[in-house]
Order: sequence, then structure tokens, then C-alpha cells
Amino acid sequence: TLEQVEWVTAFSERWRLPVTFPPDAFALASLRTLRALLRSMFEALAAGQPVTDAQLEELNVFLALTPMQQRVQRTESSVCLQMVGLQTGWTAVLTQIAASWVDLLARMPSARLRVCANPVCHWVFVDQSHNLSRRWCRQWACGNLMKVRHFRAQRARAK
Repeated sequence: TLEQVEWVTAFSERWRLPVTFPPDAFALASLRTLRALLRSMFEALAAGQPVTDAQLEELNVFLALTPMQQRVQRTESSVCLQMVGLQTGWTAVLTQIAASWVDLLARMPSARLRVCANPVCHWVFVDQSHNLSRRWCRQWACGNLMKVRHFRAQRARAK
């Protein structure tokens, strides 16, 4: 989907990313590299394996791409410390994605990280069900598809 201008545009607008279109070759290569790193880390955690030091070092490279400044900002009831990137563009987006992943790692138990049970789907998700029983990235898509396939296979065996 990174090559689809419409998808990148919608993604950038949805998350209010300060970028120009389309991403250049370096930005696309960097996004693919970051995606592969995050995917390998996610799959390891979902399988109950730890994240390696080498993966964390590679993640630190992405976090270091954009210098940050700390600012205090007023909220409705008090104040909070905010990290503000000193750059914009695709490099800043890489850093934001990496930082978001670190935030997820810090606050989400790895037992909630899942890979879709549909073997042709490559989506990952956070299982927010009460009993940690979710198997599909989207019930209406992969869940429905796999249940129909299972039902048809059972009927074919019964004949």
C-alpha cells in the first residue's frame, strides 16, 4: 500500500502527518525497512519471544532521525510535557511511527499482540477482547472468510 498514492494520502490526512506527496525513493525505502523491523518485532512478541537488542538498536536509528524539543503545554486541568519534532516530512514520520511503536511496547502486554489467523492475511492487531480470544484482524473480513472456508470444507468431507 505504500506505493498507492491514494492510500498514503488518506493515511497522512487521517493522522495529520506533515508530509509532501508522493514520498521519494529514500522515504519509501526507509518506510519499508521500518515496516519490516516492526513486523519482525511484533511477530516475535506475539509468539512469546523477546525483542532482541539488535532490533532495539535498529529502532533507535529511526528514533534518532528527527531531533526533538521538550515543551510544556497547558491542558484543561494542568500541564503536560510534550515532545515536538524539529523537522517535518517523511523523516519525521518515520520517527513518529517508531516512537508510537515504543509507546505500544511500553504499555501493552505482549499477550495482546496477535497476527491474523488467516494464512494469506498479513495484518497484525492488538487483541482487546476480555478473554484474549480474538483471532482475526477484522471479523467481517478475515473472520467471515475463514469461517465460510471451514464450513465448506466440512460439507465437502461429509459428502
